[in-house]
Amino acid sequence: MNFMHQKWTLPKNIAWAFSGGFAVTLANSLILIIIAKTSSPAMMGQYALAQGIVIPVMTLFSCNMRVLIATDARSSTAFTDYFHLRLVMSALAFIAIGAGSTAVFGFQEITLAIVIFAVIKALDSISDLIHGSFQKRQRLQPIAIALGAKALLSAAFFCLTMIISSDLLWSLLALLGAQLIATALIDMRLYGRQNHTLPLSLFSGRWSLSYLRQIFRGPLLRLGVPIAVISTLASFAAYSPRYFLEFVIGNAAVGIFAAQMSLVGLVDLPVSAIGQAILPKLSAAFQEGNDTAFSRTLSRSLMLTLVFCSLVLGALALFSEPLMELLYAHEYSKEKRTLLMLVAAASLTNLGNILGCAIAARRNFRLPVFAQLANMACVILLCYPLISHFSLEGAALATMCGAFFPPLFYSVALFLGRRQQRPRSAV
Repeated sequence: MNFMHQKWTLPKNIAWAFSGGFAVTLANSLILIIIAKTSSPAMMGQYALAQGIVIPVMTLFSCNMRVLIATDARSSTAFTDYFHLRLVMSALAFIAIGAGSTAVFGFQEITLAIVIFAVIKALDSISDLIHGSFQKRQRLQPIAIALGAKALLSAAFFCLTMIISSDLLWSLLALLGAQLIATALIDMRLYGRQNHTLPLSLFSGRWSLSYLRQIFRGPLLRLGVPIAVISTLASFAAYSPRYFLEFVIGNAAVGIFAAQMSLVGLVDLPVSAIGQAILPKLSAAFQEGNDTAFSRTLSRSLMLTLVFCSLVLGALALFSEPLMELLYAHEYSKEKRTLLMLVAAASLTNLGNILGCAIAARRNFRLPVFAQLANMACVILLCYPLISHFSLEGAALATMCGAFFPPLFYSVALFLGRRQQRPRSAV
């Protein structure tokens, strides 16, 4: 049977999701390493600041439609509706990012970097939606292969350009070129093979005002907006320390903080793989009324997450300093306690993410908003005073304090969700 149409078991799906995520994490880490080796922490700070501005805004406008697709067990909404809405929302996000960055920074190099990075993330959002259609069918192998190929191409383009030019803008343009090639030749062809159609057919169809009004007033935004708010609040909570570090200390501190966060990705990687694999499985179990399968899948996933996070925290407690000096430079290895606090915060966040998958599988997207609102509010309120007194350690401490809220609120949401009636129809 062709791998495009195979349905894999949960362990195999976790393995494939892990391999795809590992390729992306490796590529992102390689980009940061090359920036650190060929330039200063200040340039690393510019790159990290561009990420911190673009990603939360794109997350908000994306409405996290991949989750809607993955949990749409009855396929009650056409993929083209998801796709057309994503195109419109990505265009609006790009306009908002361009106008906002110009208003704040003026016509400077950082503004151009932000705008280029926004286009890169807009292309990523198209790929993400296509991957969601495979995730719903519990076929994560094609996603992993596509992510691996894109990661290799993107890292090669960016790193070679950075080594030759030592210029961030040229390197971002090279990364944009890689994303264009990968989206056209990998992701769009992947969609065409799965659906036995021409990839360009996604861009055709109804584009009348009445159709756009229909999808904007339809159930996609009603369900998508709460998810988008949840994801955006979480994203702002993760990136807001960078804004305060830039304001209080400067670009160099942002660069060091971003380098440490790249190692924190070691915690996020396998947990993200588990989440991708269990989400459609939990959704199907909930729709079928199979509470035993639902509870068993969730409890095993939480145990795996807890064990892995503990192992990573222990390993970094022993080897973080030589590892940071080897990968980046000596000035990046001086903040061991900062790194350990960030890993602890990521562990709490990932436990919350697994619980959040169970809530998303029930299509209960409103209550978790309060969890991420509490998370973001805590981080923002604590960042300035803690960074002023403790520098980078203060940013990590604020992040860790905020990370306590999502697991707590998601546990409450999951308990309350037990009394929720299963929907007779799904969007």
